[in-house]
Parts: sequence; structure tokens; C-alpha cells
Amino acid sequence: MPTNSGTGPRDARGTAPLAATGTANDREGTAAALAAELRDLPASVWPVRSRGAASSYVVFMEDEVALADLVVVLWDIARSGPFPPGVTVQSGVAGVVVLVNGPDFSVAGRSGGPVLVVSDRIRGVLRIDRDPSWHQELSTLIGELIAVGQGAEPFDESVVPPPPRMPWHRDR
Repeated sequence: MPTNSGTGPRDARGTAPLAATGTANDREGTAAALAAELRDLPASVWPVRSRGAASSYVVFMEDEVALADLVVVLWDIARSGPFPPGVTVQSGVAGVVVLVNGPDFSVAGRSGGPVLVVSDRIRGVLRIDRDPSWHQELSTLIGELIAVGQGAEPFDESVVPPPPRMPWHRDR
């Protein structure tokens, strides 16, 4: 469940809603603003000076089935090929940020966090990187989205060589 109290996401002043509900353009505009904050505000400053931090709800993945489905879609995008449509990578003072716009969602994230979701199916701006059981997977996922967004080939697990034999292995 969200950790913020109130009726919905608010900007840093606590007055106007950050995420407008309605069109994909509203969602994509909100996500682009969040990505710009992640790109331009250092990690030490982001929690106290950004609209994204002030307005986002921390949500655990198990609390919203739609979020687990979203992660599956993001993995499909990360494994689809270099320069997937809807994926933008931006570099800035705070590091490299990926912005993914899908058919009914937008995600803005840095590989070390935060990872913010704006969805047509869930009201508000959700922060999903605080879930300890998903933290490592989300970090890896954002890293792969950044890589393919910059033109790298998707990671192919089938070409990973087996581990080398170690001295304690016996010949059989």
C-alpha cells in the first residue's frame, strides 16, 4: 500500500496534482518531468527537492498485480533489440536515466533507483524500487533498458558459458 497519506499525489508545495489523469500525453509529460528530475538532481538532493519524491507513493510489487505485469512488459522491451521504440536514455549531472513510454504506462528510473511508474491503470506516481524483494531485479532491469536504449544488443542468457571447473570438482 502507498506510504504517503492524503487523497492523491501532490507537488512539492502540496497543492496541485503532479500526475493528471486522462490522456497518454499527460502521463508521458509527467514521466518526462520525473526523468528530468532524476537526471538533473543528484541522488543526495533528489529526496528533498524533487516533485517526484514529494509526490510519489512507495508501493510494494505484491500489492499491485499490475506492477508485476508491468515488469514483465519491461523485460520484453529490454530483450527486444537495440533502440526499442518508446525508450529514451538521458545523461545528466545525477547519472544516466531511462524513460520508457508504453501503451498504458511510463517508467522513469536510474539503475540505482529511484524507479517511478505512471500508469493509466493506477492513479498517481508510484515508486517501486523500495521493495526489498524486487530491488536487485529492478536495478538489473533498468540497467538493461539503459543499455538497449543506447544501442547495445540485448543480453542473451543462452550464450553464457558454464562456470569453469574448480579444484574441488572431481573427474568422473
